[in-house]
Amino acid sequence: MRILLTSNSISGQVLESGLSLIRAFFPEAQVSVGFPSEGIPDISSDINPDIAMIKVDRESGNFVAYWHGSLKKKNEHTERTDHPDRTEELSGAEEASILGVPDIGKEDITKILLKHIVLKLLTKITGITLPWGILTGIRPTKLIHKMNDLAIDKSIREAVLKNKYAVSNSKIKLLEEIADIQKPYLDKLKLKPNLVSVYVGIPFCPSRCSYCSFPGFPATGSRDGLKKYLESLSQEIHLVSDDLTALGLRANNIYIGGGTPTVLTPPELGKLLDELENLPRSKEIEVTVEAGRPDTITIEKLTLFKARGVNRLSINPQTMQDRTLKRIGRNHTAQEIIDIYNLAKNMSDWIVNMDLILGLPGEDVKDVEDSLNQVRHLNPDNLTIHVLALKRGSKEKESGYKHTDTWEIKRMQETTSSLTKEWGLKPYYLYRQKEMAGNLENIGYAYVGTECHYNISIMEERQSIVGIGAGASTKIVNLKDFSLKNIQHSYNWDAYCTNWRDLHEERVNLLQKNFGLNINFS
Repeated sequence: MRILLTSNSISGQVLESGLSLIRAFFPEAQVSVGFPSEGIPDISSDINPDIAMIKVDRESGNFVAYWHGSLKKKNEHTERTDHPDRTEELSGAEEASILGVPDIGKEDITKILLKHIVLKLLTKITGITLPWGILTGIRPTKLIHKMNDLAIDKSIREAVLKNKYAVSNSKIKLLEEIADIQKPYLDKLKLKPNLVSVYVGIPFCPSRCSYCSFPGFPATGSRDGLKKYLESLSQEIHLVSDDLTALGLRANNIYIGGGTPTVLTPPELGKLLDELENLPRSKEIEVTVEAGRPDTITIEKLTLFKARGVNRLSINPQTMQDRTLKRIGRNHTAQEIIDIYNLAKNMSDWIVNMDLILGLPGEDVKDVEDSLNQVRHLNPDNLTIHVLALKRGSKEKESGYKHTDTWEIKRMQETTSSLTKEWGLKPYYLYRQKEMAGNLENIGYAYVGTECHYNISIMEERQSIVGIGAGASTKIVNLKDFSLKNIQHSYNWDAYCTNWRDLHEERVNLLQKNFGLNINFS
């Protein structure tokens, strides 16, 4: 299905801002802006079953939106095709309510109002209510922190989220709860502006999961490429260590992610961890290793982690259903996850995180509930619940797989929220992605005091992150206004080996400007 957003009175630049919202209602549709001068059909022309049109204009001072086209309408019980020509208007009272709260963002008011009229129109037509309203950004908790900085009262914060952004009451409550848990850590960062987080990327995996769009390269057959990559990574780590030392900066979080870092051999892991020990560190440092695949974890590697000061592991089953694990291309069973988890917990008191994904192919609410109950018996300190996001580059997307329907995904998330609350886990970070099932969110849960500080830092963008390795992103945060400067390494490991030095120099320049000291390049 193709959906065109058009207007006789609103610029294409403003209309572009409404496309993400339309995609939230129609994730499989081809959505674009179009104008009569470009040959698109008129709003009153005969219905083409493959094209729908949304026309938005200002009429008598108010925003008015028209829908013209056929629509396959689906709910819990029925699926039918309608021809629901419809008109909706944003009244003066509604516009006053939207504009009558503090303006905390940078978005143009016309774009805000455009999104509201599109939201109103599509909610009426589809019967779908978006819990996040017109918000399409990936870090909604930042809005709460920004309003806290401005000393905006809680009741006003709620009015901003509800009136201006149309966020549901349940999501507002969730954001407030997460922000409260994050606040003590973020307050500590204010007092220690010399602390940074460090991310180290290992973009290799034992096999590629069918839903994955990340460029994880298979660590099978010849290891020549992996060895070449580790040589470049080693050089970059040494230079970053020198840079941070010269600037008086210290790492309070080191996160080794991927890919699957545990595809490295024990000697390779030992050398990497030894090199990272040269980074200037704070006394209370969090060191995380993504040990996501149980088929890559051994007692030798776990012993190595314990000896090198790793204090947080992420063992990620994604599901505890064997048929699904096979379907998505993971070469292990649920029992192997249980065995490795128990082995790890018996070796050390490190914090262990586990990941599950809602909406995996062929799974329903009962499967999710069963996976949750199996994980509950293990009692991990942290549990991250992802909602499946189908992106270009994944095998599922390329093969035409469609998301589980919205109602089913919402029931899965409601089940997760209910069960984690029963266990005593609390939500501590949240982020959203494009093309997520149900237009929902990923949530990290933790027992109080076991929250992953790196996850808070990367999501709330109130601490600089120094990214090392292929696919890593450096984010330099100006602590005066929390503005960002980003540097992105190539996702391709071979390209990274060629150009990382150029990006390193760019990073040094940004660090110098931000922290005000000079680094000796010699």
